[in-house]
Amino acid sequence: MEKYRRIEELGRGAFGCATLVTNGAGERCVVKEISLGHLAPREREAAEREAQLLRQMHHSNIVSYIESFVEDSSLYIVMDYADGGDLASAIAARRAPPRRPFAEGEVMRVFAQVCLALRHVHALNILHRDLKAPNIFLTARGVVKLGDFGVARALEASTGGACARTQIGTPHYLSPEICQDQPYGKKSDMWALGVVLYEMFALRVPFQAGNLPALANKIVSEDPPPIPDCYSADGCALVAQLLAKAPRQRPSVGQVLRGVYLQAHIAKLLAHAARTG
Repeated sequence: MEKYRRIEELGRGAFGCATLVTNGAGERCVVKEISLGHLAPREREAAEREAQLLRQMHHSNIVSYIESFVEDSSLYIVMDYADGGDLASAIAARRAPPRRPFAEGEVMRVFAQVCLALRHVHALNILHRDLKAPNIFLTARGVVKLGDFGVARALEASTGGACARTQIGTPHYLSPEICQDQPYGKKSDMWALGVVLYEMFALRVPFQAGNLPALANKIVSEDPPPIPDCYSADGCALVAQLLAKAPRQRPSVGQVLRGVYLQAHIAKLLAHAARTG
């Protein structure tokens, strides 16, 4: 860590912390420090897997991997810094009085970029498994970056790239199949993407409950409250498709990106990028 200068701690979890640093050129980076000493072999393997997966990701809408190294019984993963905070914080700011919903164009600019990132991830036959608003990062230039691949998993060739079984993720974003302890695959990431889209429209997650069993029951058996009627029928329909209870009824990320509704917003996004350089 000698070549990095610590600025401030950005967050702390069960296994380590994320710190904002500068490198020798004065550029800001984020260092994720994971203490390996107290981890069980399986947990250590998961930490090292994140660095391995990040090395495979080369996409403008994915947090860029810079390097990783082990020092003093800790694994350090160095990534680029998104200077606009995360999507969860942006949603919370809009939800606070006076409530200020996102314009539909704002929602779709974020959503389209997350879709582009997820298409890259799924093309590598990787499940993110923890797609949620806190793991979507924003920049001052309007670029959106998907991050935190700490529980991501490369699908085994022996399964045909079809499914995983380990129950993992963040409760409000869990798909019905995970709640029912069934095998799951890329369509589970699509459910989580639908939760994020709903959350940007409604400024709340679609299913809420006081405890995990009650939440799982709602996810499996209930429909979410409708999103506000200020949004288009196309937006409402896309939410409904992504939050279909049966995985086979949900579109793939490629199908979402090819849809007329999203194509119109991608054209606007490209035009904006061309104007701003």
